[in-house]
Amino acid sequence: MEEQVLNEIEESPTTSTRKIAQTLHISHSTVWNILKRNLLYPYHIQGVQALLPDDFPRRVALCHWMQERMRQDALFLRKILFTDEANFSRDAIMKFPQQSHME
Repeated sequence: MEEQVLNEIEESPTTSTRKIAQTLHISHSTVWNILKRNLLYPYHIQGVQALLPDDFPRRVALCHWMQERMRQDALFLRKILFTDEANFSRDAIMKFPQQSHME
């Protein structure tokens, strides 16, 4: 049964877990358990923007600002939580938007 569920996902990754359960005549929770065991989770694809020519000076300005803040406060970077989340499937790596939270 596990191989059938994984084949369904591979053939049509956008198919819902409920639809797979109906197609294979198994419970919805069984489909979920199979996906979890294989470290497959639902996700929403999010488009990302390309870097534009105007972005470079802004990135340099951010670096200068951060350097100045670090000169003023040696612990400045420890006050920022940086996360970088991604989800992996059999065919792709989906990168989620980076978030930072300042104290």
